[in-house]
Amino acid sequence: MKMPLVAGCCFALAMLACNGTKPGKNAANPATNPNALLIQMRKSACFGQCPVYTLEVFANGRVDYRGTNHTDKMGLYRRQVPTAELEQLVADFRAAQLPQYDSLYLSGLTDLQLTSLSFFQPDYSQTIKGDFERPPAVLDLEKQLVALADNGEWVQEEAVVPPSAIPNELIIDLATGENAETWARQQDSQYGLRPRKTLVPDQNIWLFECATQPIDPGRLLILIRRSSGVEAAEFNKRLQQRD
Repeated sequence: MKMPLVAGCCFALAMLACNGTKPGKNAANPATNPNALLIQMRKSACFGQCPVYTLEVFANGRVDYRGTNHTDKMGLYRRQVPTAELEQLVADFRAAQLPQYDSLYLSGLTDLQLTSLSFFQPDYSQTIKGDFERPPAVLDLEKQLVALADNGEWVQEEAVVPPSAIPNELIIDLATGENAETWARQQDSQYGLRPRKTLVPDQNIWLFECATQPIDPGRLLILIRRSSGVEAAEFNKRLQQRD
């Protein structure tokens, strides 16, 4: 007996939602777009000290790590992986044949960390979420990505902006003999940096104000820390009132 067209379409859509596979027409082609996102892993919070972060692997070999809690890499970190390593990782993901698996695997325990793995290809994309009860092939891919996150030379690109931070005020420890006014004029004019007052005169520690906010404050802090003549830099913070 033939299935009616409408019913058949509904059944197909239901199956698609069940296994988490989606057509890859919205995924950028890595052959033509070096910035195409290929792989993503998200680690959620748990009731303990689980590291919370997102790892993203791009077609040009760039890897982004954005840590948000319980990790030694807080903020955005970046590194490059060799072409051979990237190609092997992508080959392992394709060999796992992810579309055969369901999109969600839960054990029923509420205090476990949830891990989400996504694979983006021109012909399909697949996301699989779950705690410890997932297919062995999926767990093996996760282990590879965790190893990628835990190793290598990472460069911080953005700092975490604490809730108590004043984003347009920076406390900067200048090198001995560095003049605050001269140093500020030497910086990129888009930062709009100007010294407001010295905090520790004998140590050349100053409070600077950003007249403009052209870029993300976390990114600005990293750029300032990399600037010549800077020993250290942090956001100025609001004092919390005690009860």
